[in-house]
Amino acid sequence: MRIMLFTLWICCCMLLSSCESMFSNTRNKPLPTSTAYVQNTDISIPAKYHTYRWGAETDYGDSAAIDVEVEPVIIPPHSKIVLSFDRSPEKMGTIQEIFKEKKAVVLDNSKNEILIPYSEGIHTYYYTAEWSEGNVAFVIKVEVK
Repeated sequence: MRIMLFTLWICCCMLLSSCESMFSNTRNKPLPTSTAYVQNTDISIPAKYHTYRWGAETDYGDSAAIDVEVEPVIIPPHSKIVLSFDRSPEKMGTIQEIFKEKKAVVLDNSKNEILIPYSEGIHTYYYTAEWSEGNVAFVIKVEVK
């Protein structure tokens, strides 16, 4: 009986140890990064984290996406922005253009691209992506000139 209990105890310890190892690997993976670039140019647009749920951690943005402090990158009108990631997401979430009134328009996310309008001014975009460890939302700003 003692041998059976000892064996059961060893098995439980090994199981718990492997579970901890599995969860710590998820927690220890760094957040993915994203960069946007203007197609057919060398213009790069850095993306800033807005919110994320990653492993056991969650961080909600301190402000609305429109208020995120990120320097807008100057781009020409009617440019096409391509979103890229250091690690390919399992699923692309929504892509939205955010307006000053804190209204948003959901854009087509089927190609990870944003077609910039002709209208001059600063445009704010919010987009999300999902990985097995969780999801991350990014913000980019461009100034059309």
